[in-house]
Amino acid sequence: MPTITIALPAYVTELQAEPFPASATAEVAQTVTLTGGAGSIVVAATGGAWCWRFTECGPGYRKTRFCAVSGSVNYSALVEMDPGTLIAALIPASQAWEATASAAAAAVAAKVGRGDLVFNIRDYGAVCNWTSGTSGTDDTAAINACLAAAGAAGSAECPARVLVPWTSSNGVKFAAAIVTPQFVEWDMRADLVYCGAGGEDALTIGASSPTRRQWHRIRLRKNTQSTWVSESDRGLVIKNHLHSTFDIVRADFFTVGMTCIGDGQGFGYNHVFVNSLTDNKIALDLTNDNGGWCNENDFYGGRFACSTSTNTSLDRVGVRVTSRAASKYYNNGNIFHAPAFELKGQAIAGSSRCALIEYGTAHIFQHCRHESNSPEVLEWQNNSHSNEMSFAYSDLGAARPVFVNNSTSSAGRVRLQYEMMVSTSQRTIHRANAVHRSACYYDGNSSVNLPGLTVGTSATGNTDARAQTLFTIATDYVEFPTSRYAGFYMSTRNLKRFTVFRDCETGYGGRLILRCYDSSGTILSAAGTVLTTTPAAAPTYATTFGGAWRTGGDSNAPLDIQVSAATDYVFIGVTGGTANCRLRGLSVATCDLEDASTWLAFPDMGRNYGTQAPTAGTWAVGREVWNAEPANGQPSAWVCTVAGSPGTWITR
Repeated sequence: MPTITIALPAYVTELQAEPFPASATAEVAQTVTLTGGAGSIVVAATGGAWCWRFTECGPGYRKTRFCAVSGSVNYSALVEMDPGTLIAALIPASQAWEATASAAAAAVAAKVGRGDLVFNIRDYGAVCNWTSGTSGTDDTAAINACLAAAGAAGSAECPARVLVPWTSSNGVKFAAAIVTPQFVEWDMRADLVYCGAGGEDALTIGASSPTRRQWHRIRLRKNTQSTWVSESDRGLVIKNHLHSTFDIVRADFFTVGMTCIGDGQGFGYNHVFVNSLTDNKIALDLTNDNGGWCNENDFYGGRFACSTSTNTSLDRVGVRVTSRAASKYYNNGNIFHAPAFELKGQAIAGSSRCALIEYGTAHIFQHCRHESNSPEVLEWQNNSHSNEMSFAYSDLGAARPVFVNNSTSSAGRVRLQYEMMVSTSQRTIHRANAVHRSACYYDGNSSVNLPGLTVGTSATGNTDARAQTLFTIATDYVEFPTSRYAGFYMSTRNLKRFTVFRDCETGYGGRLILRCYDSSGTILSAAGTVLTTTPAAAPTYATTFGGAWRTGGDSNAPLDIQVSAATDYVFIGVTGGTANCRLRGLSVATCDLEDASTWLAFPDMGRNYGTQAPTAGTWAVGREVWNAEPANGQPSAWVCTVAGSPGTWITR
């Protein structure tokens, strides 16, 4: 009897031999165990009415061949035959193809019935033998055949799953773009290796309509390093998915490693677990087109890395948030948990950015690792705002990671700190509190003095003063119009980002003014001097209020501010707007490490100053008004000894 010598890959652990059709011969099935894929089996020679069905078996692997046997031979040299011709010998010819098709349909139907819709690419002819470069068999056709079968079986309720089995070689070669049917999930136990010419999306997952509640494990790489010349050289593209989970083991060596896009629909509410995105110019791209959006996704972990030798003259980005649409949409609300950025920006000619926000708001990067990157970690453009980044580790030593702002009217969130060194809570830099309780008349009954604040008018020159008219002292606030202001000075030599708070009556928050000075005392009016996280409230410069930046609408809300590097100190004040301002308190706080000094144009040590005792208003016993113009023979202060309106005052 013929001996078949077997030499298969090491992952094949046994070979089964069955006569087919079984009714055509008395031969019985047998199985041989293989060692390292090698062994032998003795079988009978086949006649014209039957053949041997050989099944190769291994972990996650199964492949079937129908072969005729005439004598001893190597297994790989066996001649395969069409089993349908043998079925046709036993049944009417008109029914042969029907029997074959029915068997295939029955097999798929059985899978559906069991909910076992796993399709192995090896069952469709994939050889899975890529080792390096352009080596190995191109399995594109086999992969697409497997996808077609899975796509026909899958549904929204029960997606089919395509298995890329483990292989003892380095991966599975494909040479043309692959588009995944909508109701098919991937389970990659080995790398899919793109060996095509580039200029296309290597692997696309998703359809024009939304896909919901899927799970994918992805292992994708390019066979050689991309030159990063064209952004059309993209690796993994996932579009229009909702409430799905992705396990991204790798997406390496492309210009754009991984793209998440809402194209006419949404990419949102997904959980994306990232292992490695390596040697891509843009590791992860969040974008939209055709009215779509990319919002509210959670990204967990991930090493966003480049090798020291990879395209050293070119810039690289860990995460980019952008928009492909003609009418730009600002993606929002994506959160990144503990990403590690290792882009080698310190060792190359090109720069690196952990994140580039071109069109995006309210993105949070928390507990990041900063290693071997440029110091400029986060760049935002085009009125992107309210984006945050914080670090659990940085290798910059005493230097701090910095923002790069290429927007002319908005700022990043004023929160960039080493998480292990400083609390995320804000620290108060200056507080003028309960000003209505400390306010007093300066000249008896007209001008008002506010301890802790400098007051002035909207004139073009600097009108800083101890007191001004048109301030009304009420029971719960001090009210003043748009022609008056109250505020204080603060050093911004080191502290550039801060938040301004106003305690005002609802609807009477007025508008903020900021008068910015360089180190020589020159007022700064250039675009970009003052930025905010709220474009609608972005301040504009005018020569009024002594030459100041004034916000665009009445508001009681806190406002995040960033001033330019040239701003050495700033006057921070509040004025009336469309409605008068009804002020109780004005304060500034920051989350940054730096501190800042504050002062008034006329130091008051928390005291009331005036030129005489009040002749209007109601005053309590013990209130003092210090003489703003002391002289020999004149009192140093006036003291209320009997409460009333205006009460009894004596000189001291």
